[in-house]
Amino acid sequence: MLSLDYGAFDQDPQLGWRSIDNRPECNLEKADLLREYHQRLQARGEPVVWDTAQGSVTLSNTGEVGILYWHEGQLRAMAGQYAQAAALFQKSLRPPGENYYAWNQYALGSVAFLESDHDELVANRNSLARSFPESPNLRVLDRLIRCFGKPYVYAYSAQECAEENADQEHIAEHPCPGSMTVLLWLDYRSFDSDTSGGGWRGVADKEGCKGIAADLLKTYRETKIADQTRSLLHHEAQLRGAVGDYAEAIALLEEILETEPDVSNRLYHQAELAFFRRDKDMLAASREELAKLPKPEDFEEGVERFKEHFPDQRPPTWPINLNVVDGLMNCFGKPYSEAYSSSCRPQ
Repeated sequence: MLSLDYGAFDQDPQLGWRSIDNRPECNLEKADLLREYHQRLQARGEPVVWDTAQGSVTLSNTGEVGILYWHEGQLRAMAGQYAQAAALFQKSLRPPGENYYAWNQYALGSVAFLESDHDELVANRNSLARSFPESPNLRVLDRLIRCFGKPYVYAYSAQECAEENADQEHIAEHPCPGSMTVLLWLDYRSFDSDTSGGGWRGVADKEGCKGIAADLLKTYRETKIADQTRSLLHHEAQLRGAVGDYAEAIALLEEILETEPDVSNRLYHQAELAFFRRDKDMLAASREELAKLPKPEDFEEGVERFKEHFPDQRPPTWPINLNVVDGLMNCFGKPYSEAYSSSCRPQ
């Protein structure tokens, strides 16, 4: 199994680790197998590519694959290793811009169950319900709530923990989402134009799945495309500023700010906008607000992962981009190309 490519190891029910799913007494052995396979991927440090019917998807550029943390964590949770499972669930969390189908709420709700935090479990369940009410993971959290305090393996799978008189097939597995995560990783052409059964059209063509396909399109549009568009607009604004076209840089930044949901990014772009407008008071105010942002709880963990994967690069510091804004402050009035350079930033 350790010699298989990723797709066969993780998805093939005859060859990969799932081939021993019918042996619950082997959960810890399966967890160790997943850990060993994942460690080998990370040691190689190469891109992990999954070849699917919808197209090839690069799951990771470094060998670290979040869903493998999740699978290992579930197996350890079912074997009663709650502390190890909770840590693995935390490692499966996705960046805010890639929190497709509110995965983080599902993972954090599961962590709360393992840590006997009922309020946190319910809060994440409700957040998942608001973000993606069709998620099959919502029903999993409902089971964990109904059987709170009982073993994870029981709460996750016992019939008694499912809602009474519910359609059990519907509870166990949604008929559409088998490859939703893969679809959200596709490039735009593969996602939108594939008429051979791939992309969003392959979901919409399944009976009873047009609503799910609509949700998929919305998620793709509001997350992946929106994030990519903002990133391209920002890079263009920086280049316009570097050649002295401040009016165009201002227009581009104003367009970004109309849709940017992240507070840290908004304050950074406001500071850039102030520099181009020659508004030092606005720049100082944006810098002050950026500096006051509370550090995310998982930031230091992310820094350690960065150091591990990129030992020769300077690790990020919080707040992100504060040093860039300080450079704009220190060299206010000078050309943007100079103010943006490292020579203007605090040493």
